[in-house]
Formats: sequence, C-alpha cells, structure tokens
Amino acid sequence: MGNAGFMSSNSIYIHLDKPVVTCGELVSGNIYLNITSPNGFRSKGVYIELEGYEQARFTTSEMRDLNVNGELRKERFEETRNQRRHFLHVRIPIRQFQEQLMPGQYVFPFSFLMPAGLPGTFHESDMSRGWGDYLGQIYYKIEAECDHGGFLGRDVRHAQDLVVHSQAVAQIQPAIVEKNANVKFCCCVDKGQIHMVAKFDKNAYVPGETAYIVVDVNNQSETEIRTLHCKLKRRIALRAHGHRFSKVEVLQDIPFPGVAVKQSRMGENAVRMELPLTDRQWGQVQPGCRSDLVECEYWLEVECDIPWCPDVTIHLPVVMYHAPREYYMPQAPQGWAPPQNNNYQPYSCQNIQQYSIIGAA
Repeated sequence: MGNAGFMSSNSIYIHLDKPVVTCGELVSGNIYLNITSPNGFRSKGVYIELEGYEQARFTTSEMRDLNVNGELRKERFEETRNQRRHFLHVRIPIRQFQEQLMPGQYVFPFSFLMPAGLPGTFHESDMSRGWGDYLGQIYYKIEAECDHGGFLGRDVRHAQDLVVHSQAVAQIQPAIVEKNANVKFCCCVDKGQIHMVAKFDKNAYVPGETAYIVVDVNNQSETEIRTLHCKLKRRIALRAHGHRFSKVEVLQDIPFPGVAVKQSRMGENAVRMELPLTDRQWGQVQPGCRSDLVECEYWLEVECDIPWCPDVTIHLPVVMYHAPREYYMPQAPQGWAPPQNNNYQPYSCQNIQQYSIIGAA
C-alpha cells in the first residue's frame, strides 16, 4: 500500500493497523515519509485527509405531451438522474511544523476515533445485478500528505481507497413474531382462522450465514395451507435530486410442506426451516446500509400459500452486517530503517469532525 518507487523519491504512504475501519472505533497506524531531495524538503506539516462520498444514479421514464405538426402526442421520455454527495471530509494535522526536513526516513504514528453513525462501504450497479441502469455506492478514501506550504511547492501525497464498516450491531438476540389471520376466500368469504408463531434464531446476520426458524402453525380454517415458504427479501432505494428509484427482490425462496384443514404443526411437530442468507442467482449478498441517497434493507418472511385466498405472512426485519476482520501486524517498507530521532510521538484525536473542511473555501 505505498507509492511506486517509494525508496527512490520523495514519497509518503499510510498503513493502518487493521485493513478495515469500523465506525465508532479507534483507527490507528503509521505514516511513512521518505525524503530523498539532496537539499531536503520544506514542510509545514503532515496531514491525513479522510473523505466519504455517496452516489446514486438511475433512469426514470415518464409520458409527456409532444407537439408534432400541431398535433399533441404522448411520448415516453427517459432521463438519467445522478447525484453525488460529499458527507465526510476532514483534514487531520498529525504533525505541524515549519522546518526543513532533511533527507531520511520519518515515521508518524497516529490514532483517531472514527465518527459513529456513518454508513458502511457499499457498491451495487446494473453490472453486478443484471437489471436496469442504476448505481448505488458509498465509498471512502484516505490520504497521507506532507504539505510543502509554499505557493510553488509540490506536496508529497498518497491516497488509497478505504473499506469502512458500519457501527457494530448493538444487540443480537432471538426474535418471536406472532400472527392471527382470518382466511378470506376470494377476498370476501371468511373461511376461519390461522394462528402462526415464528421463532427466529437472530435479528442480525453476517451475509452467507444460515437463518434457523421454527414455525408453529394452527390451521383452524376450512382451507388447506398448500405450502409454507421461507424467504429472504431485499429492498434497495436510491434518491437523486428529488427523484426516487426502488426495487424489491426475493433473494431466496425455499418451500416446506403445508398444513391440512383443521390440522396443526406445533411443538415437536413444528416446521423447522433453514434459510441460507445468500442470493440464489448472484451468490453473496451485501451488508445493508442507510444514507441520504442509498438505502438497502433486508427481511425474513414466512408465508402460507393458500389456494384462492390472500397469503398469510409473517416478516421480520433483519440487519445484515459486515463480518469482523482480524487484526494483522502492519509491515514497514522493505529497507526501512529510520533513525530513532525521526520517530515522532504518537498523535491521537477523539473528535476528527473539528477538522472538517466541507464547505470550506
């Protein structure tokens, strides 16, 4: 994660102690600076710039009146809606000085608290799903900079993409959803009642896990429950300049045997369901997200398929969150051996928003 030719020119790069950043947690690492100019490098400081963006793009269509030789005709017009928003931009002063940095190697340790409540990294487009012309993404980048400070001077910079995970789920716990429903034949004739209790093993999952659900069904109606369906569903919603795009998908749909008229499946005879939290067509699913322009949410659904009647459905909203990443030991560049006096004291910051430059001239 460094510049090409790092040891042969004025170069800088940033190395984090963890490969991903989690909102609300401490971020730490080192900035490595290599000065090779024979006369040194005049600098006013070393900085970290951290930026977060979101973008939504989609196509809308509408019918408009079109005047053709004095005759009004209805024509369909399509228009691409595209909005990009900069929601985080801070410039953190890791070390400020006014001095001539002589040729050599320098290390600037740092730590800062990542703000809580930010959305996690997300990217989805028509290329990844195969339907429509759309893009929804949330992305971050981080940059190390040695600021020359002069009008004609050239700063030493290195930027890289950053993977950010949303804040950890506050509480993961089992959930129980209960429902009583009257079965309406052809939407009007009452055929009796169905009582369902669905016990979900958790309310939050990592993509790729399996959800385990136990369903008690008491069918006191005069019609059979033909099939029980266990589904994973998702809605993605995009917004751009007051326009909106939304799509609901069934990512998994696994059928289970139903329940006959005036029969029940409860207790030890309850319906036990296993649902892989993947997309049956595209494989792995992404964690959910919620921001001003991009939203992705998931829920589990248990559905009674009843002939000639509206289906009876239980659903549970679930959080699909990023899997935690393991710690790894950062590695300095090959040949890195700065003198002891070039290792600066660690910098620490608990509130990086004080260094926000959004809207700055």
